[in-house]
Amino acid sequence: MRQRSLIEEYLKGIRRLERAVKRINQIKTPEAIIKNVLKECNNILKSSSCALVLKKEKNLWDAFVYKKGRKTLKNDTIVSIEKPDIVPLFPGRGLFIREISINIDDKDTGYFYGAFDNRETLEHAEKFIFSIIETILISALSRIELLKEVNFAHRHLKIVYDMSQSIISTTGFDKLIDKLFKEIQQHFGYENMVLFVREDDETMILRYSTRPLLGHIGLRFRIGKDGIVGHVAKTGKPYYAPDVWEDPYYRIGKFPARSEFSIPLVLEGKVIGVIDIESTKPNGFPSETREILSALAANIAVAMERARLYEETERLSIMDPLTGVSNRRLLEKMLQNAIDRSARYNRKFAVLFIDFDNFKPFNDKYGHAEGDKVLISHAQVISEHLRKSDTIGRYGGDEFIVILYNASRKYAEKVANRILNSIAKSRYREVTVSIGISVYPEDGENIEDLIRSADAACYKAKKFGGQRVDFA
Repeated sequence: MRQRSLIEEYLKGIRRLERAVKRINQIKTPEAIIKNVLKECNNILKSSSCALVLKKEKNLWDAFVYKKGRKTLKNDTIVSIEKPDIVPLFPGRGLFIREISINIDDKDTGYFYGAFDNRETLEHAEKFIFSIIETILISALSRIELLKEVNFAHRHLKIVYDMSQSIISTTGFDKLIDKLFKEIQQHFGYENMVLFVREDDETMILRYSTRPLLGHIGLRFRIGKDGIVGHVAKTGKPYYAPDVWEDPYYRIGKFPARSEFSIPLVLEGKVIGVIDIESTKPNGFPSETREILSALAANIAVAMERARLYEETERLSIMDPLTGVSNRRLLEKMLQNAIDRSARYNRKFAVLFIDFDNFKPFNDKYGHAEGDKVLISHAQVISEHLRKSDTIGRYGGDEFIVILYNASRKYAEKVANRILNSIAKSRYREVTVSIGISVYPEDGENIEDLIRSADAACYKAKKFGGQRVDFA
């Protein structure tokens, strides 16, 4: 009879095992799985309470305690180098504790503890039920690991997709990097980030930074020689320093860092930049975070190159490709801005219309290549006599226009004569210039009138022999 009773108990346990595993496989959150499995184990064992202690990292353990009749789960973190201390888990006296060591794939995963009010209940459970409990626990923990992997993959893909879409849709280099740093800060919480861009085959230059290091823009690191950034620029591989105080490549900076993660931005096999992120915490970059940031690196590199090409295209669309000064499109826009601003604040500004003398004979004699050199040289000479706030642009052919902001007629004449004299002493002194001046608002209140007036004054200067200044 006793043997039959044991067999029935065993079969009953097997049915419970089947039901427990089935329920576990239907639950979709780790917390719910742990609560369910502890409740089930508690019922099967007829214990007063039970606990599941899982290894978290190094000397940290997550402890989950379930007590008979309790609806909620108690969750604590235990600090212990070796095995977890179970005393805080089961306060009170007279309890009989049974331990099960849990190993999955030959790894020390954690421990299960059953607490019994009397030895008889414990002895009954020990006959065969603990083997069922162990099977349920392994099934539950395997399910939790699977859920974690699925959740990580989903989160990984979502973050990479969202950030990639955000980055790729941003034009302009500064806007791109600003957007990138904000996205990283929003998703991961890091505050100190820098972008080093390759300057040449030997040097990386600090181009962009979050607030803590703004004063260090322009800092240069030698590739393969200076810091973690230099090491990453040389190897082309991500590098993680969980504790920078013990890292051979770390270079002490202004920001109080304890861990650092550096990611190369590689395009067509060449490192074009390095994103370097620091944390104030030791080991502040979980493997999941490092994987996501590394996965983003390729998209960031492509987006950077795209932004650079976009800015270059924008620059070329408003700059004269030969002389490097503003082209006619930008010049007319700047003139309109000057008119609007001067009208608002009741100020004057001057327009210089500059035309080259003897340029055609020079071209006929020396060729267009030398003529281009004259255009470049004279544009440089004119620029040297302007303030940073003033504007110079190529209006067409050998004609240039200068906008002198907040300038009187007298000041405009002074600047024009300096330009005239400097060109007369320059390398290409054979080609002199004539300059006509118009002043807003007396010589015109719109773009067309101001240019027409200055052009007429320049024509008058050329008519009287050139190399002179005249007014509208």
